[in-house]
Amino acid sequence: MLDATRQSAQKKKFWIWALVAAVVVGFFTMLALTAPKVEVPDVSGKPAEEAIAVLFEKGLEYELESSSGDQIDDPAGWEVVSTNPVAGSEVSEHAEVGLLVREIPKEEVEAPSEAAVQVTVPDLIGKPGDEANDQLKGLNLATDFTSPEGWVVMKSNWDVVSMDPVPGSVVDEGTMITVTVKSALERLQQESDASDAQYEKRAAEAATLPIEEDYAMTFCDNYTEKEYPYGYSNHWILDKLAAEPRAEGGWYFKVGTTLTNAYGAEADMTLECHVSGTNGSPVMDQFLVY
Repeated sequence: MLDATRQSAQKKKFWIWALVAAVVVGFFTMLALTAPKVEVPDVSGKPAEEAIAVLFEKGLEYELESSSGDQIDDPAGWEVVSTNPVAGSEVSEHAEVGLLVREIPKEEVEAPSEAAVQVTVPDLIGKPGDEANDQLKGLNLATDFTSPEGWVVMKSNWDVVSMDPVPGSVVDEGTMITVTVKSALERLQQESDASDAQYEKRAAEAATLPIEEDYAMTFCDNYTEKEYPYGYSNHWILDKLAAEPRAEGGWYFKVGTTLTNAYGAEADMTLECHVSGTNGSPVMDQFLVY
């Protein structure tokens, strides 16, 4: 009887501990399932020290291992090849991520940096702003245009008065050159006046030349308008029958024309012009309409 009672008590204890164990396992399983997830970052190609810092920021632990399977204690001089789990996988916070690393070759660590290309700042004082900008850009220099007179929008409307760094300075490519400018209104007006004067000079010279074809055609149009003030249309493009220089000088034209009378009626006719003289003083030698 005593043995039966003892066995019953032992069975009760067994089931109690089994229940406790199940509760504990369930509790930790629930924690694992509900724990925040973290995405494994892509640190391939990064120095191991930098990769470790990234993992710590994500709340993850790490373990360094070389391709030969050796555990690495000091991350200096090593580069990450891959991770386990792979980048993009989701793991629990504080999970350990294996970093497979390779030793960085000495020549890569000690590779000298390329020396910066240096250029001499050109003297652009007095130059139009657009020309100065083009020259500086051609030397791979950055530019910042400024003026106490206002915003610098169209650089061609401004002239350079100073530069910083000053002309003759030796600087690295990419250096910012501050270009101070002033309004070029006076220069632009002088250029406009010079252009007008040059045009007038060329026009005056052209006026003394024996009449040329374009001038003669224009004079023929003007003469037709004078003779037929109610309307005309000389068809120089579609119906020009003749355009010949005359041996004695001047031009002969034969062209189809449409003329309008005082009552608005139109008639298709043929026009002949004999024009001589100079570009500036043309003469109508003969004007026929039939």
